[in-house]
Amino acid sequence: MIDNSLACDFMRKRYVPNERQPKVGPAMSSIWGAIRNHYVMLQEECTWIVGEQSKLNFWKDNWIGYPIVSQIQIPNNIPLESKVVDFFVDNKCVLPNTFWQSFPCIAADIEEVTIAEGSTDVVRWRHCSEGIPKTSNFYDHTRPRRATVNWGEKIWRSLIQPRRSMAAWKAIHGCLVTENFLHKKGFYLPSCCHFCLATEEDKDHIFVGCDFTRTIWTKLESTFHARLIKTGIQQLILSTLNCNMSKRVYNLWIAGKPIQWIRAP
Repeated sequence: MIDNSLACDFMRKRYVPNERQPKVGPAMSSIWGAIRNHYVMLQEECTWIVGEQSKLNFWKDNWIGYPIVSQIQIPNNIPLESKVVDFFVDNKCVLPNTFWQSFPCIAADIEEVTIAEGSTDVVRWRHCSEGIPKTSNFYDHTRPRRATVNWGEKIWRSLIQPRRSMAAWKAIHGCLVTENFLHKKGFYLPSCCHFCLATEEDKDHIFVGCDFTRTIWTKLESTFHARLIKTGIQQLILSTLNCNMSKRVYNLWIAGKPIQWIRAP
């Protein structure tokens, strides 16, 4: 939340009021709960460029490539309120000799830091090519990734009846009206698969897990010498399309169509 937009400014003041540390208690917000789950992870991947008017915490903030407190065993009862600017005089690092003697590697990293004159602190994010991230960069990084399959081209074809394509579309996107789907919407009814009468009805069971449908897929595999991937409904549809089973069925239908008009003597 480093944008200067009105929404980000509101979120900062309400939910991150104290040195970029989010509130721990419950918050009356429909979006803050999801943001808080990723907040610590995003904060760990950000580094700060120290400005002349810096407000960075010397111990807790990541301004030398890592937070100093993560490298030093400091008791929890010791307050860590020092600012970065407290240890710089005329843009030069001034550290106690005891710090140099105890933590020479950390002191060397601190000595390499220069303060940008006439500016405030600037955040840099390692996953952003531009350096300065935006809210859209954080969203793109944390959003769930899914396989980019153009299902429109896969299932909407002239050889397939529209109602069949619509049923496949609903099954792929989890919108098929099964009894398990109705339970999620608040309609609680006795659930049972109408094919095997053994378990509750949901889309994965109907197309993949049911013994009745497994028998059908096995019969199709042996008839058309195809291998279907039956780990999920999407994998099942893709493997069915990739093995050209529809073309074989179409050719078989074309070849067998004239036979139905041949009358026995």
